[in-house]
Amino acid sequence: MSTRSVAIFAAIIFISLVGLWGLQSYSPYQINCTPQSILGVDVEGVLSTENLNLEEPYNRIWDSHDLVIPLEKDRFLIATNIAIRDQHVGTCPENENVAGAKCTSDSDCSNKILKNGLPTGNCTKTDESLSTCEMRGWCPAAFPTFPLGESVPLFEDVKDFLLKLENEVLFPDCEGLPNMITLQGKDFETNCVYNKGQNPNCPNIPIGDIIEGAGADTKNIFKFGGLFSVTINWDCDFDDHVDECRPQYTFKKIIEGEDGNPVRHNTVNIRTGGKDRTLTDYIGVKISIKVEGTFSKTNYTTFVLTLIAAFILVLCLFGGILGVSYYVFYSWIRGTERRPPQVMENRTVQEFSSVQCKN
Repeated sequence: MSTRSVAIFAAIIFISLVGLWGLQSYSPYQINCTPQSILGVDVEGVLSTENLNLEEPYNRIWDSHDLVIPLEKDRFLIATNIAIRDQHVGTCPENENVAGAKCTSDSDCSNKILKNGLPTGNCTKTDESLSTCEMRGWCPAAFPTFPLGESVPLFEDVKDFLLKLENEVLFPDCEGLPNMITLQGKDFETNCVYNKGQNPNCPNIPIGDIIEGAGADTKNIFKFGGLFSVTINWDCDFDDHVDECRPQYTFKKIIEGEDGNPVRHNTVNIRTGGKDRTLTDYIGVKISIKVEGTFSKTNYTTFVLTLIAAFILVLCLFGGILGVSYYVFYSWIRGTERRPPQVMENRTVQEFSSVQCKN
């Protein structure tokens, strides 16, 4: 192969590599779209505390309607512990754990600001050895009492409850992309259970897998609760089959509760008449769900035009440099080829010297 051919071949390779790098870095031939998401969330599961010999109302069967509390959009709490109190409107001693509630006489309760109700000005005995200021409000004013204690989870079996996700992504403004894709087929949604190694695309995810997948301490979470996020991530290239587009699930721990500062929530159910209510305090796992995605499809007409434009641009930018480089390289090679060998130069000098001596 001649020197000129090698130089031209090297120039073509260089231009091709630069062009491919440009196409990879900047892809105007790709149709990209941010989808609109329709998300349905449900939690299913049943457990029993009948084997714990607890008093009512704790000695019974519990399902997701009892233990899953909807919060704001795409966010809910699943209880790991619960305290239920029935209260009525009336007068009763303030809780002894409230600062400044303890007293020895009525004078200690005058102009007193209490936490759970309005002061009556009376000092009232709670038992034979203790008195607190009387209040008017929701009674009794006791703090929530968890049946096994605040640090012992009552509903540890919620780890087996299933978070069931139903997700559709729409492309109303994206030319060239399908109108809609769904999370999975109905049969698949009903029968599968998520497993990171064996079934990572299944949208039915055990609560325990979310906690473990986020790298949290499961025992501590069931004691004191936590806040987690579940991300449904669609990363789909529609140059492949649309049916093969499946989401990936990622789990992240945001907050982990601790002793003395658990993740809590409470609900109030006021009964007919407005003077009786049930106050329920929960410790549990809060889960928020979000959908992310990148969707793309190649426009081949734009791809060909972009390839041509990139090739022309590379020629314009690097043509001069390559031309100079080729000229210098080629001139150096030709100069090397025409230079007489050093041995011949030495022989010529010797012969010239011998001729000088004969004369």
